[in-house]
Amino acid sequence: MPRLALYDIADTAGFVGTIVNRSGLALSWSDREDLEQYLLATAWEISLTFEPGQGSVGFSTYAGNILRRRTHDWVRQQNGRTVWKFKDRVHERPRPVLLSLDLDGPDGDRLRSTLAEGAGDPAADCDPDRERLLSDGDRTRDRDYTTLGLDPPRRAP
Repeated sequence: MPRLALYDIADTAGFVGTIVNRSGLALSWSDREDLEQYLLATAWEISLTFEPGQGSVGFSTYAGNILRRRTHDWVRQQNGRTVWKFKDRVHERPRPVLLSLDLDGPDGDRLRSTLAEGAGDPAADCDPDRERLLSDGDRTRDRDYTTLGLDPPRRAP
């Protein structure tokens, strides 16, 4: 695969990889790949607005500064901001805890353990008319209206 060269950067993917390495973030393989792709796309975007004759810095310095800041932006997009530092205090928001909808965990922090307790009304859940309404769908609409005690709407000729 050909390497992407932007101005004075011969291998932009390698350049981005170095920025991720130096960030010190402990990332999973997939998160690292996502971050590198985000930074690579950002490098391409900033190369479109870079003017080589303006200023005394080369593109690698210009891009490096921006991409390091974009690394922090990406982390905040993924995890949300958790710490705010003020003059007289620090506020830290705990990260949300996600629960699985499938399996019971060792701490009972899963949805299945809550549903298995049977908090619903079994008689209402097993109503045969309700089950038929849900399973038939639109095929027997007139009968559904009758079951519900309603007059079916008149169809245009």
